[in-house]
Amino acid sequence: MSKIKLTKKMVSDFIGDKGDWKPFGWKLYRCGAYIKDKEIKFFQAFEGQGLDENVCGENYDELIDLTNYIENYLIGEYNKQDIINMIYDECTNIVESVK
Repeated sequence: MSKIKLTKKMVSDFIGDKGDWKPFGWKLYRCGAYIKDKEIKFFQAFEGQGLDENVCGENYDELIDLTNYIENYLIGEYNKQDIINMIYDECTNIVESVK
């Protein structure tokens, strides 16, 4: 059985810069990570914009909603390293739950 790859760099790339979360002044609707086909995929959706088709159609093995983590990061509740560590830990839990 192949192991699902998850690294802190993948989480850091997903988080990017704070400005990446407010393109064109859009408001974050939902974001998270899901596992499908033994791969973890991150997604983000903004109000009035499309949602990842796998999330919308519930076509995944596991999903974790990370919206609250990102919203708290954006208001300064956490610094970037803290949010990377927290999201990595949460995603590790879902990776380990998929057999």
